[in-house]
Parts: sequence; structure tokens; C-alpha cells
Amino acid sequence: MDAASYVRSLDLQGRVSRNPYQTLLIAAGVGYILGGGLFSRLTVNVLRMGVKVAGLPMVQRQLLGVAEAALAPRPSADNSQSEFANNSSS
Repeated sequence: MDAASYVRSLDLQGRVSRNPYQTLLIAAGVGYILGGGLFSRLTVNVLRMGVKVAGLPMVQRQLLGVAEAALAPRPSADNSQSEFANNSSS
């Protein structure tokens, strides 16, 4: 495979014209990583914040499920027997 066919197979101009923002973000990400930003304090802070933001809805759903289960009315054995007695006497 020669260089010209390789460049045609990548179709960089077509990719850039179809998705300019995606191409810009990929280039910025590659530059950040190659520039040594992967192991920086900024990266650690951004990843930590991302995990917190992504995990918040999951934790919220779990807590709401626990709260709903705790606050849901539970039929007790005494109430069910007394309702049965009230219905049978009528």
C-alpha cells in the first residue's frame, strides 16, 4: 500500500467536513495526551469530578428505592385478619 492510497483510505478532508467539532476534539485530546497531560493533576481532578457527576444519578436512584421501600405501607397480620372478620360479619 503506497502513501497516496493510504491517505485516500483515511479520507481526512471528508471526515473534517462532515464532523468538524469531533475532529477538533480528537485533535485536542491527542495533543493533550502527547503533551504529557495524561498524568497531570488537572486530569485527576477532571476524572474525579466526572465520576462524581456520573455516579450521582445512580446513587440517587438507589436511595430513592430504599426510601420508597421503607415508607411503603406494609400489611400486618393483625390488620388482614381484622379486615377479614369485618367482611365476613356483613
